[in-house]
Amino acid sequence: VIRYHRKPGDDTLPAQTHGNNIAEAVWTIVPTLIVAFLFVISWQTLNVVEAKSTAPETRLHAQAGQFQWSFDYLDANGNIVYTQLAPTGKDGGLNVPTGRTIELSLNSNDVIHAFYVPQFLFKRDVVPGRTNTFQFDVDEGMAGQTFRGQCAELCGSGHDVMLFDVHAMTASDFDAWLAAKIAE
Repeated sequence: VIRYHRKPGDDTLPAQTHGNNIAEAVWTIVPTLIVAFLFVISWQTLNVVEAKSTAPETRLHAQAGQFQWSFDYLDANGNIVYTQLAPTGKDGGLNVPTGRTIELSLNSNDVIHAFYVPQFLFKRDVVPGRTNTFQFDVDEGMAGQTFRGQCAELCGSGHDVMLFDVHAMTASDFDAWLAAKIAE
């Protein structure tokens, strides 16, 4: 700005360069290749994330509401066999078996919420009037661990208390736990 500013009496344009075909080809082709590469890897990732088994081994349902989570455990036909109303604590939260395909459906009756467990690196919105369903697997090495989940969508004045625990259990421990809860 200082060195090349217009000086009094300098009314001519500097030399103009037109028609550099190599530069134009480079700044057209390189961004096109980058966008195409990003499209392909994004498409592949989405197909993995959205992949669903036709026969998940465990079916669960999470109901989000201002400012509470509840979890339903479903049988193979989609009927509720047990409902967990306490979202946190040793006897509360979402219990999941390790080493199995888990299908989780999400609903909200009031505002938009989000199901988020940082250790799973996954977030899914919970939209009123719509059932969002996804599947996930918990690695068998995570058995015995408890993870903190939370609503990750600002949903009102009590958003900060919309927490839940996810207890990872071995498949046999999960089956025994669920049978005991059904028997209660």
